[in-house]
Amino acid sequence: MTPRNKLAQGRIRTFSYAPYLASYIYALKQVESPGCGTCGVSKDGVLYWDPQFVEAQDPDTLAYVLIHECLHLIFQHHARSAEAYGENPDEQRRFAMNVAGDLVIEQTLKFMRPLRPAGAVHLGQERPEFGFKLDFAENLSMLDYYGQIMARLRERPKKRGDDGDGEGPGGDGDDKSNDGNARSSKTDPAKKQKKSGKAGANSRPNGQGAACNPSSGGSASDGVRRPYEKPDEAWQAFQEAVATKNLGDALARQEALQPGSVPGMLKEMVELQLHPQRDPFAHLKSVVASSTANPLGGRMQTYRRLSRKQPAGICRLRGQLSTQATAVVIVDTSGSMGDRATKEKALQVIADGLKKLQRVKVVCADTHIRNSCMLKDVQNFEWEGGGGTDMARALRDVDRDERPDSIVLITDAATDWPSRQTRAKVVVALTQDSYYRQSIPRWCKTVPLY
Repeated sequence: MTPRNKLAQGRIRTFSYAPYLASYIYALKQVESPGCGTCGVSKDGVLYWDPQFVEAQDPDTLAYVLIHECLHLIFQHHARSAEAYGENPDEQRRFAMNVAGDLVIEQTLKFMRPLRPAGAVHLGQERPEFGFKLDFAENLSMLDYYGQIMARLRERPKKRGDDGDGEGPGGDGDDKSNDGNARSSKTDPAKKQKKSGKAGANSRPNGQGAACNPSSGGSASDGVRRPYEKPDEAWQAFQEAVATKNLGDALARQEALQPGSVPGMLKEMVELQLHPQRDPFAHLKSVVASSTANPLGGRMQTYRRLSRKQPAGICRLRGQLSTQATAVVIVDTSGSMGDRATKEKALQVIADGLKKLQRVKVVCADTHIRNSCMLKDVQNFEWEGGGGTDMARALRDVDRDERPDSIVLITDAATDWPSRQTRAKVVVALTQDSYYRQSIPRWCKTVPLY
């Protein structure tokens, strides 16, 4: 059997485990790439495969690898990674993000755990690259796992005898002289993969060492293009939208035939792509006097500044004054807002605000204000609260103390509201539809996130 036929057999075998993913998997463009040492998916929807790697796997392992790599693309891990660390992350952050994404996918594919390659990333596993066990909570998002991994790496004391660069998976990342690439080949699976092209396939039966290497996939897992990848603009132009629409239809048919058979995380992500969450910050321009659509702000005519076109000897003309509206985000952190899906919506709103304003003040409040900080990175946001709800008090306190031009309130509306209109304009980012929506005051602009 040729490697191409074996790859086809592995793709056919995915029908037995996840038939609803068949349309998406077959929408991926195949490119044979000898020497890449893996079978991975790029962020452009291209399936790159090494004949030697495919030949070393059995069809069931290939099916697991194909579904695993495909889920990286469906879950938009490449886009989320870029939001977290930009376009040029160091090796430590890339590896941590790969492990975080693999943790999410492994839990999504728990019905396929008997097929999971030995050594694959999973909760409770000891990772020698980090020097600690992945004993995290279940059902967190990739960015949550990434944040916890990076926090542990920063807290871990540096051992004597280390290389001193701190940029390996277990390093502290403080040394900038090596540009984030100083990792010994002993603990760097990505470099071992690059050198041999078949790392792990020689050390484990059936090549499963390479199949479970977190760094051996394509750019769909962490957003960084591999040397063997080539850009394919057709995917982002229209092919991805068509594939996602077909996947959504397939999930609906599967749920109608066998209710509860589709992983919840998969349904959430596909629904989010088909019906993206609305951006409350896009509505600020219509509710405040000056624009927050871009960092430059808006323009206001005023006699306080002389016009650049002021002729001599005539009355004073009005000049233009650049203005930037200030916005504060209040996050309702009461007990009713504590589920994972709601937290992800809140994080997305904060991320949208950072894109518009570069930095934004975020306040956590339940019955009273829990914390208040100026954020430049959504990764630094800390969810504090879990008690009752009193957004009326939070709105009054923020309006009085911060005096912003606008307030974006992320809430489920199960709260009391101020009896009088606040000085600042209020945009309510509503996380779910319920009868509590009727209690939102008319002087608030409501933007549903559901």
